[in-house]
Amino acid sequence: MARFNEILAGRYNRFLQKLFQLKGGPPSAQLASEIMPIFPFFSGREHRYLEGWNTFGFSRGEGAIAAITGVQRLRNPVGSNIIAIFEKIGFATVLAAAPILRLQSTNTDLPSVFVVGNKRYDRRGSADSSLITSENSGAGGVLLQARMLGNAGANGFYEFITVGIQEIPLLPGDAIEVDGNAVNQAIVGITWLWRERSLEDSELT
Repeated sequence: MARFNEILAGRYNRFLQKLFQLKGGPPSAQLASEIMPIFPFFSGREHRYLEGWNTFGFSRGEGAIAAITGVQRLRNPVGSNIIAIFEKIGFATVLAAAPILRLQSTNTDLPSVFVVGNKRYDRRGSADSSLITSENSGAGGVLLQARMLGNAGANGFYEFITVGIQEIPLLPGDAIEVDGNAVNQAIVGITWLWRERSLEDSELT
């Protein structure tokens, strides 16, 4: 028999069971229907995997190629059932640059799909990210819609995300990329940090 205010999203109950090593049924089967006192427990990055989140990241440079703009793209494949939340995206350069962050729906990658090894931060979580990484390598590529424009001086670093409210979600069928915005110009490195989890049934559209 269903309970009043029954909780159907299971990952919060799993978090409580794993965090406190509880046995038996779900420790929080329903929402409280009255005002009640709460004593909060600290829960930081080390508990992300208990909540169903996995954290990933890498940094990769781009060499200068004549008539080609350095771009890196991360694509969330259609049907992955994964949501990715970008927490940090940085751009390091030797020459002054105005990098562009781009995002839109697409099923295609840039000309060169690359692998940078295991990108996970916490080995207790998923083996590796579900996102596909690619870059402009000389054959060109169709760029995505521009969303943000940065400005980095010579030997500078630009961050597209500086506070939590600026985090960027990436849903299945979407891709995000950073465009160096100048041909034949090397990029010292583009830094990516993000977390992923499976979508809940209520989030599927």
